[in-house]
Amino acid sequence: MNICILNGYLANEPTRKIVGTKGNEVCNFTVGNNEGGKNSQTNFISCSAWSKTADIVEEYFHKGSPIMVTGKLNTYSRKKDDGTYNNGYTVNVSRIDFPLKSKDTVAPMDEHNEAKGNGYQPQDEPRYGSEDNPETIPY
Repeated sequence: MNICILNGYLANEPTRKIVGTKGNEVCNFTVGNNEGGKNSQTNFISCSAWSKTADIVEEYFHKGSPIMVTGKLNTYSRKKDDGTYNNGYTVNVSRIDFPLKSKDTVAPMDEHNEAKGNGYQPQDEPRYGSEDNPETIPY
Protein backbone atom coordinates (compact mmCIF):
# COMPACT_ATOMS: atom_id res chain seq x y z
CA MET A 1 0.00 0.00 0.00
CA ASN A 2 1.42 3.39 -0.99
CA ILE A 3 -0.30 6.22 0.89
CA CYS A 4 1.41 9.45 1.89
CA ILE A 5 -0.22 12.08 4.13
CA LEU A 6 1.48 15.45 4.55
CA ASN A 7 0.44 18.28 6.82
CA GLY A 8 2.29 21.56 6.45
CA TYR A 9 2.41 24.89 4.63
CA LEU A 10 2.81 25.80 0.98
CA ALA A 11 6.42 26.79 0.46
CA ASN A 12 5.77 28.49 -2.90
CA GLU A 13 2.93 29.66 -5.12
CA PRO A 14 1.30 26.77 -6.98
CA THR A 15 2.15 26.71 -10.69
CA ARG A 16 -0.27 25.29 -13.21
CA LYS A 17 0.51 24.05 -16.68
CA ILE A 18 -0.85 21.87 -19.45
CA VAL A 19 1.09 18.69 -20.20
CA GLY A 20 0.89 15.98 -22.83
CA THR A 21 -0.94 15.86 -26.10
CA LYS A 22 -4.37 15.48 -24.44
CA GLY A 23 -4.05 18.80 -22.59
CA ASN A 24 -4.02 17.40 -19.05
CA GLU A 25 -3.68 20.10 -16.41
CA VAL A 26 -1.26 19.75 -13.50
CA CYS A 27 -0.62 22.05 -10.56
CA ASN A 28 2.83 21.72 -8.96
CA PHE A 29 3.61 23.00 -5.47
CA THR A 30 5.88 22.29 -2.52
CA VAL A 31 4.74 21.46 1.01
CA GLY A 32 7.06 22.33 3.88
CA ASN A 33 6.65 20.48 7.16
CA ASN A 34 8.69 19.55 10.19
CA GLU A 35 8.41 17.23 13.15
CA GLY A 36 7.76 20.09 15.51
CA GLY A 37 10.55 20.27 18.12
CA LYS A 38 13.09 22.92 18.86
CA ASN A 39 15.82 21.49 16.61
CA SER A 40 13.62 19.83 14.00
CA GLN A 41 14.52 19.95 10.33
CA THR A 42 12.03 21.27 7.78
CA ASN A 43 11.31 18.94 4.89
CA PHE A 44 10.21 20.27 1.50
CA ILE A 45 8.21 17.77 -0.56
CA SER A 46 7.23 18.37 -4.19
CA CYS A 47 3.58 17.64 -5.00
CA SER A 48 1.55 17.37 -8.21
CA ALA A 49 -2.23 17.69 -8.35
CA TRP A 50 -4.22 16.92 -11.51
CA SER A 51 -7.53 18.08 -13.07
CA LYS A 52 -10.17 19.06 -10.45
CA THR A 53 -7.72 18.77 -7.57
CA ALA A 54 -5.42 21.16 -9.46
CA ASP A 55 -8.33 23.63 -9.73
CA ILE A 56 -8.84 23.55 -5.96
CA VAL A 57 -5.15 24.07 -5.17
CA GLU A 58 -4.84 26.98 -7.58
CA GLU A 59 -8.00 28.70 -6.37
CA TYR A 60 -7.79 28.30 -2.58
CA PHE A 61 -4.12 27.86 -1.63
CA HIS A 62 -1.23 30.31 -1.80
CA LYS A 63 2.31 30.54 -0.46
CA GLY A 64 2.17 30.14 3.34
CA SER A 65 -1.30 28.52 3.40
CA PRO A 66 -1.76 25.54 5.72
CA ILE A 67 -2.52 22.43 3.69
CA MET A 68 -2.98 18.69 4.13
CA VAL A 69 -2.43 16.42 1.14
CA THR A 70 -2.99 12.72 0.61
CA GLY A 71 -1.53 10.82 -2.31
CA LYS A 72 1.03 8.35 -3.61
CA LEU A 73 4.73 8.79 -2.98
CA ASN A 74 6.72 8.42 -6.22
CA THR A 75 10.47 8.36 -6.76
CA TYR A 76 12.23 9.72 -9.81
CA SER A 77 15.72 9.62 -11.27
CA ARG A 78 16.78 12.04 -13.99
CA LYS A 79 20.10 11.94 -15.78
CA LYS A 80 21.81 15.34 -15.93
CA ASP A 81 23.93 16.58 -18.82
CA ASP A 82 27.13 15.83 -16.89
CA GLY A 83 26.15 12.14 -16.56
CA THR A 84 25.18 12.24 -12.87
CA TYR A 85 21.67 11.45 -11.66
CA ASN A 86 19.23 13.68 -9.84
CA ASN A 87 17.07 11.51 -7.54
CA GLY A 88 14.07 12.65 -5.56
CA TYR A 89 10.52 12.17 -4.38
CA THR A 90 7.20 13.65 -5.37
CA VAL A 91 3.65 13.11 -4.14
CA ASN A 92 0.95 12.49 -6.73
CA VAL A 93 -1.93 14.16 -4.86
CA SER A 94 -5.36 12.53 -4.78
CA ARG A 95 -6.94 14.58 -1.97
CA ILE A 96 -6.57 18.08 -0.51
CA ASP A 97 -7.81 19.11 2.94
CA PHE A 98 -8.05 22.42 4.75
CA PRO A 99 -6.49 21.82 8.20
CA LEU A 100 -7.95 23.48 11.28
CA LYS A 101 -6.35 26.68 12.49
CA SER A 102 -5.37 26.82 16.16
CA LYS A 103 -8.34 29.04 17.09
CA ASP A 104 -10.74 26.50 15.52
CA THR A 105 -9.61 23.56 17.62
CA VAL A 106 -11.99 21.56 19.73
CA ALA A 107 -11.81 22.14 23.48
CA PRO A 108 -10.53 19.18 25.51
CA MET A 109 -13.17 17.08 27.25
CA ASP A 110 -13.26 16.10 30.89
CA GLU A 111 -14.28 12.71 32.27
CA HIS A 112 -17.99 13.62 31.93
CA ASN A 113 -17.63 14.49 28.21
CA GLU A 114 -18.10 18.18 28.94
CA ALA A 115 -15.92 20.74 27.22
CA LYS A 116 -13.37 22.51 29.39
CA GLY A 117 -12.59 26.17 28.71
CA ASN A 118 -13.51 28.09 25.57
CA GLY A 119 -14.05 26.55 22.17
CA TYR A 120 -16.47 24.05 20.77
CA GLN A 121 -19.33 23.14 23.05
CA PRO A 122 -20.95 19.79 22.18
CA GLN A 123 -24.71 19.82 21.71
CA ASP A 124 -27.08 17.17 22.96
CA GLU A 125 -27.70 14.57 20.28
CA PRO A 126 -31.25 14.49 18.96
CA ARG A 127 -33.38 11.74 20.37
CA TYR A 128 -35.51 9.85 17.90
CA GLY A 129 -37.61 7.78 20.18
CA SER A 130 -38.12 6.38 23.59
CA GLU A 131 -35.87 3.57 24.70
CA ASP A 132 -38.97 2.05 26.28
CA ASN A 133 -40.73 1.86 22.89
CA PRO A 134 -38.43 0.42 20.16
CA GLU A 135 -41.04 1.13 17.44
CA THR A 136 -40.28 4.86 17.60
CA ILE A 137 -36.58 4.39 16.75
CA PRO A 138 -36.06 5.05 12.98
CA TYR A 139 -34.26 1.84 11.91
